[in-house]
Amino acid sequence: MLTLSAQRSVRSAESVKWLTTERFSGSLRRQISLGDGVDAGKISARYDNGVLSVTIPLAEAAKPRKISVEHDSELRELTAASE
Repeated sequence: MLTLSAQRSVRSAESVKWLTTERFSGSLRRQISLGDGVDAGKISARYDNGVLSVTIPLAEAAKPRKISVEHDSELRELTAASE
């Protein structure tokens, strides 16, 4: 489970009185189920110019691999997803 939490507050001088605002302020929390096929030790995150980017790599065991299948004395390669 990946949990993202954030807090955004409104910056303002004490002498300023806002009539309206268009930006959200407050707290945010999201939870995302990642499943079994990710490499949790290599998850990384980057925050740049107001954008959060989270990179979640697949585990080596979850990546597709090639296996050889023999059929009628011919050798053929098939791509199979590991389970």
